[in-house]
Amino acid sequence: DDTLWKLAEEALQKIPKEYRLTLLYILAESFERSGDMRSALFSLRRIEREDRKYRDIDDRIRKIRSKIAS
Repeated sequence: DDTLWKLAEEALQKIPKEYRLTLLYILAESFERSGDMRSALFSLRRIEREDRKYRDIDDRIRKIRSKIAS
């Protein structure tokens, strides 16, 4: 739901970057484990906007995109 993501985005902006990226990473992992690949990708892309080199997001984005495409 777009409204939920907008509210989450507003709340995330109030958190220091280090914690925000960690939360988004954990959220992406949770979405991926539950099978919600589109939400996992959305969370990882959100991290990518702030820090393209964060952890292993490039590999995870590729992996999730291939899962979505298949």
